[in-house]
Amino acid sequence: MKQIPGVIAGKQGTNSLYIPSIYSKSQNEWVDNFYKQNGYLEYDALTRLGISDPPNFIKRHFPNENVAFLHSVAVGANIRDQIDSNIEEAIVTGSFVDISPLLPSVFSDKDMEMLLKIAGKKINNNTHVFAKTIVISDVFLQSLNKSFEAIAEAKAKEAVVSGQWFQTIAENRIKSKSADLIFENKGNKKEERRKKATTGKTGGGTQGRETKTKSTKRKYLQGKNRDAESDDENTKVLSTKIELKLISLEDIKTEIAKDDNLSVIDDLVDELALYLEQKVNNYATSIAEQLAQNNKTTNLSEVEERLNVLVTNIKIFDKGIKHIDKTNQPALTKYLLKSLVTDFVNELFKLAAQQNMLQFPENITTETRQKMLLDLPEDVKEPLTNIHKSIPGNSIDDFLNFVDAAMASCCLVLKKYDKKKERPFILGHKEALLEELNTTQDPALALHLITTTTQNVIHMSGRHVSTILSFLQTQLQLSTMEILSKYHDMVLKSLTSSDEETKLDIQKELQIGLEEIKNIANNYKQHLKNDAQENKY
Repeated sequence: MKQIPGVIAGKQGTNSLYIPSIYSKSQNEWVDNFYKQNGYLEYDALTRLGISDPPNFIKRHFPNENVAFLHSVAVGANIRDQIDSNIEEAIVTGSFVDISPLLPSVFSDKDMEMLLKIAGKKINNNTHVFAKTIVISDVFLQSLNKSFEAIAEAKAKEAVVSGQWFQTIAENRIKSKSADLIFENKGNKKEERRKKATTGKTGGGTQGRETKTKSTKRKYLQGKNRDAESDDENTKVLSTKIELKLISLEDIKTEIAKDDNLSVIDDLVDELALYLEQKVNNYATSIAEQLAQNNKTTNLSEVEERLNVLVTNIKIFDKGIKHIDKTNQPALTKYLLKSLVTDFVNELFKLAAQQNMLQFPENITTETRQKMLLDLPEDVKEPLTNIHKSIPGNSIDDFLNFVDAAMASCCLVLKKYDKKKERPFILGHKEALLEELNTTQDPALALHLITTTTQNVIHMSGRHVSTILSFLQTQLQLSTMEILSKYHDMVLKSLTSSDEETKLDIQKELQIGLEEIKNIANNYKQHLKNDAQENKY
């Protein structure tokens, strides 16, 4: 009988196993060759070879090898060195690396996660792991975060300008006050319960004392639990804070996904967006706070100056209107109220909204002002209501009567009207209009400008040109009025004519007469009637 050399493994008896030496030799050769070629050993593969305890087998078989034992594989130094070098390269270049393509397919996510932890201990640099297998350098993340700064600044500016930022601050304050009241009320009730617990009726007899003791103990325990619950509630209330996310998570994802190198990796965009969301919004919040603070310090002086200039302009334009025939004054006054007066009121409402932490749109309408008035405090609401109601009226004087109080409610000062500045303003206004007149090639605009620059200044629209021309009949020479009237009629025909050929002919005539119109405006004193030379309006 031929003998086969081998060993008996396991306990003696029926559970023992005879392993031929040739089989053990084949096992060892396969293990050695596979490890030498691939640099790792899979536990399942060793189990299929008949090795019952792969990790211990590997330790005994490779006592001098620096083997790392992962979840499903044991990996040698070569693979670990390869991973380390790729991570180091990502750190040096300020980029990222996905280790999954660098490893055999048998490596599970758990294996790669453990491998990265080992590498992280060895490489003492700031790196972050995303999507289980992506190692991203801190420099790359900082660069990615910085790419959102322009977006964050734009969103912050939008929030401050629209009033959304101030609205959120107001909500936070209201929430904080509510929390303080709840805390105070609960604190008072707790104190009352404690006082009641320390006082009570005294009774006679052993049984009475025992009953009272039990009852007190039961109530005490219940009260203690309630107090603990109330403390938890207080903590929840106090910790509640309304946060304003200026940049949404979806916006961040969309921006990151524009990088094809990042978007092709599963789950990476989502995880990066979650990582950056708070950082980006913190930056946007800090910018909004700076803008809001700047608005508080610089806005008041700027708005005050701007509103004072508007009031001065309105007074001068109203003075010009009062020189016109009374029958024509209401239309010009209405236009002044709907234009410059409305601009003034809207500017004041925006400032009031900012000061009282209210949200408001960029374009303020009558309905918007009415809604804003409902949320303003009484000391601001009343003066602003009065000036708001002056817009649909028919008197500039009524508006001017409410200006001082309205501005004061917003911490602004209405400067005393300086008549000395009236003439320089009129001259400056005329010069600006004449400059525009001399450069324009638009006949309708030229006619509009000449009627506003002939003598005094008037704020008007194109529809009021005929009204002013009628008034100027008493001021200008007959020949000059005939030229202006004829030019006015041609402008109307050019605007209303449906025949293209007729319109073209009129346009040619208007261009020919344009220089003459400009000359009248530039030398209007020569075109005044003799009796108007001494008494100009």
